[in-house]
Amino acid sequence: MIALAPAEVRKLVAIAARISSPHDGEALAAARILHRELEKSGVNLVDVLTVGLRLDEAEPFSSGHHAPLAPEPVRPTVWLRHQAEAQALLNLGAAFNHREREFLRSVNAQSYTTPAQRAWLDGLLARGRRAA
Repeated sequence: MIALAPAEVRKLVAIAARISSPHDGEALAAARILHRELEKSGVNLVDVLTVGLRLDEAEPFSSGHHAPLAPEPVRPTVWLRHQAEAQALLNLGAAFNHREREFLRSVNAQSYTTPAQRAWLDGLLARGRRAA
């Protein structure tokens, strides 16, 4: 059975979420970090996917272990702060150039921001407040 502490699971989920980044370098780095962290726990990605996608929880996966089905992730019903901020800035429209609007659209679609994205968003927020 795969037994990980809840804090470790949350950490792995946060890393895995970054794999869907629209930035190839960030997505690749997240995949490599996830692989490394799983290996530290004695598990590989194939095992995790096999357990997570299994319909019959009593059936062993490739390494011969038995593991329960992964719980369905909780989906937030409210926007994250950066998404709401990005949408508010997009509503200003003409105050930003094409590149900035593209950035705001991408941030609006993401479930997290990197420190560099947060800094850029903060700068745009300051400009948006001055313009309003």
